[in-house]
Amino acid sequence: MADETTPFVVCYTGEHPPAAVCDRAAAAGIFLTPLLGDLAGERTEDVAARRLSQLRPRGYVINYPHGPYLSAALVDAAECLGIVSFMGPSLALEDHVRFMDVEYLLERGVLLTAAPGCTTISVAEGTLALLLAVNLGLVMANQACKAGLIWQRTRPTLCGASLGIVGMGNIGQRVARLAHALGMRILYSSRTRHWQIEDDLGAQYVDLPTLFEQSDYVSIHSTAALTQGLIGRELLSRARGVALINTADATIVDPDALLEALDRGWIRIAAFDDRYPPPHQARFDALGDDRFLVLPFISWDTPHYRERGWELCLESQLAFKEARPVPYQLVRPSSPEAR
Repeated sequence: MADETTPFVVCYTGEHPPAAVCDRAAAAGIFLTPLLGDLAGERTEDVAARRLSQLRPRGYVINYPHGPYLSAALVDAAECLGIVSFMGPSLALEDHVRFMDVEYLLERGVLLTAAPGCTTISVAEGTLALLLAVNLGLVMANQACKAGLIWQRTRPTLCGASLGIVGMGNIGQRVARLAHALGMRILYSSRTRHWQIEDDLGAQYVDLPTLFEQSDYVSIHSTAALTQGLIGRELLSRARGVALINTADATIVDPDALLEALDRGWIRIAAFDDRYPPPHQARFDALGDDRFLVLPFISWDTPHYRERGWELCLESQLAFKEARPVPYQLVRPSSPEAR
């Protein structure tokens, strides 16, 4: 076990932190050390276990999507480990089971934190990009132009159209403000009502069936752990030619229901910044670009995300080191803090 004389080493996965973060950590007596560095030629888990045993870190930062799954074996190798910070926005424990053995870490008394808000600006801008691309027919127009074909299609303006937002968290609120600046009418459905957004933007709080019935565009910003399969046939069948934007987890939308909705015209086009797990994605890949657009989960990955994510993770690590209340701790999805 660690004591006051043990150096406060924090291992991290992925890219090196920004210089400002390194300087702040060093000034606070925190030694930021890459888990794997340039080591190669062995199984990642073996290298990680050996490094953790040698370095005896007090803290650990998971820089998504890099590094090995933080298994019970790796936790045991890091015998002094007291806090793990995940560089992602969700505070819901269940959203992190893909990256770490959450239950074992809790059993060992390790604090778990995240970086809420670190992707807000990046993902909101990615959402707006998909919204504009879908409305303009950007991909199809580009293909036609390069093929020497005439592309002419009357399209509606976003100004005056209605945008339904599923999940009015940090990202949903920023998307709402961006869309409102374009002149769009905002509807939203969320577990928590947001009066400030209603006052500022004239946004209307509705249930999900009403949202799909009255929206021209729908954008999804829910936490996967709370809403997997939330959008199914019953909701999609209420839509009338809606353009569906999803920069959250693909599995929030039932894949079979979405295929039917695209076939029947309930959804005229869907644009996702995430792929379905096999075998579902293959069926969507077979669709034309006029019906389904997909990006490889890239909206979040910007310099702003990395800078903000590291700042929040370091804040939690430093609080733990100084025996202060640790901010941004993960909670069960039923807790209000997870929303």
